[in-house]
Amino acid sequence: MWIAVLLLACGTEVVPAPAPAPAPVPADEPDPAPMPVEIKAVDGKDYGAKWLIILSSSKEEGRVPDGVEGLADMARLQSSQFKGLMPCYEIVVAGAFEKKKGAVARSKELKAEGIDNYTKPAGQYIGDDSRLEAYCGGEVETACNAAFRFVETHGENQYMDLALDAVAAERAAAQAPAEARLEESTVWLAELAVETVEDWSVGQALEGYAADGTPHGCKIAGFSTLTRGTPHFGWFESDQSQPGCGSSQVFAALDCDEEVRFAIPADRGGLSGFTLDAGKVDSKLAGSAQELLRRDAGYQRVHSRAAQRAAEEGEDLGIDVSVVKYVGKKASYLVVTAHLTTGDGNDWCGADDLNLTVSGVISAPQGAAHPELVVPFREMGAAAITGLVDVERDGTVEVILNSWPERTAVATRDGTEICAVEIDYCDCPC
Repeated sequence: MWIAVLLLACGTEVVPAPAPAPAPVPADEPDPAPMPVEIKAVDGKDYGAKWLIILSSSKEEGRVPDGVEGLADMARLQSSQFKGLMPCYEIVVAGAFEKKKGAVARSKELKAEGIDNYTKPAGQYIGDDSRLEAYCGGEVETACNAAFRFVETHGENQYMDLALDAVAAERAAAQAPAEARLEESTVWLAELAVETVEDWSVGQALEGYAADGTPHGCKIAGFSTLTRGTPHFGWFESDQSQPGCGSSQVFAALDCDEEVRFAIPADRGGLSGFTLDAGKVDSKLAGSAQELLRRDAGYQRVHSRAAQRAAEEGEDLGIDVSVVKYVGKKASYLVVTAHLTTGDGNDWCGADDLNLTVSGVISAPQGAAHPELVVPFREMGAAAITGLVDVERDGTVEVILNSWPERTAVATRDGTEICAVEIDYCDCPC
């Protein structure tokens, strides 16, 4: 003790022993990564004719709706398999109910949990349909590989579909303003501030033609983009602030003497049209046309297949043959069509009736000359011959085809398309 006092008296500093270091505070453990949400794709058989709780709908597959972790009874369905749903979408559902009341109650529970959803009746389950699959997959393309173009009338003006490829269309519309709705229609339009688009130019002279081939002078007045299509019926119940269907396409605005249906550059030849004769076809000529149909090998193959199926189903095979006449300035033709059906001929949206169509075109000569087959008989699928035209005035007739939902084409006798245009369809198909 005395030593310690003496040391302090002499001014010697006493250094205290260091305190023990504090124990390190453990860092917060990171939250484990959430498990990915797995939603199985299922066949829709068990969901038909029920009320669905729909969490999302998308044309892209594999979408996971927000906030559904841990939610049971989810499944992925294809909307095209149901009569009551808009086609071409993958939908994610959280259950199905026989009655609307049950679906609405569950929908409210999910919304209270912050999960966005809506209820909708699926309608009849119709399964996969090749026509819808082709439509949804974009396999039916717009193409015009000749100077021939289709003309559409929207409002008070006429527009020629330029049928541009994707790159040319994007380049032409690069500086396009926002499209505005054309009055109360489903068409949206924007005028382009350009003088030329590919090989087309403002002021260029065109030959326009009515359906019967009557020529009318036209010229290109400008260029526009148009979005047109058949919206889903729900669009009309919305604010309608943007297009309900379709994608923007490039058109030439035309200034024509009269309303036209087709157009060709003035220096690229001409076109002959034909008028539907509403009168009764001469019985002898109609009989000769039907005999050509019955002897045709292609028709016989379709008839044999239809008869076999009708027999297997224990149904009578109905055969209805129609003969209509189209008259031109230099020639006339007969469009001969055979419908082979069972029952009501309803084969759409899952119905089981047989419904096959075979059509061809036969010359309708005057005097004692015999009619000849000029467009071979072929099975038509969803298409129908709705007119005739001679695009190059070379005496070879081409057919105008219309098919579901809104596709029009001009094709040669061997089925090669000269030009085709399709307007988008976004409503329920059934």
